[in-house]
Amino acid sequence: MRGYNSPYYAVELLSRLDWGRSMLELEGFFISSWSWQGFTDDRLTRSLVLDGYDAEVIEAGLIYFIDQWEEAVAWRRKAYANFSRTEPEEFRYYLFCRSELYWALRQVVVSQQKQFSARITHVDRMFKKTVLRVAEPRDLFPEFIEIPDLKRHWWLFTAPRNRFENKPEAGFTDR
Repeated sequence: MRGYNSPYYAVELLSRLDWGRSMLELEGFFISSWSWQGFTDDRLTRSLVLDGYDAEVIEAGLIYFIDQWEEAVAWRRKAYANFSRTEPEEFRYYLFCRSELYWALRQVVVSQQKQFSARITHVDRMFKKTVLRVAEPRDLFPEFIEIPDLKRHWWLFTAPRNRFENKPEAGFTDR
């Protein structure tokens, strides 16, 4: 999601031109450049801009991450309904989508979280119907989740459910 319009690329270019500028000044420059384009200056927008996300992600904000999670769960449910085996990379993508949503939710104010809580809870329930809880978290989780916790990061403690038996699919019994 990073490219030539990325703040990191611009920071590199600007740092070559003016060695005296501080990172704080540059961050202000990028936020103000996004603000004049009609983007709000909230914590999520600021994080997305500084992390180099594309303009459409920044514009959509939290909705982007909710939609991404809904789409991932729709794919998981379709595979589950069709008795398809889930590939490990595919399942990691589902966990990645939910982890990104978790990150985005931590960036927004409580009123925004409440605005979408019913929608997110519904999608979470649909996902939980296709997985089983496992004792250990998946071995791959984002750096912003330092120590996975079962209550806060429940999706990391899941494995795809075998449709015929109440056990994880083959290949998912270990971490």
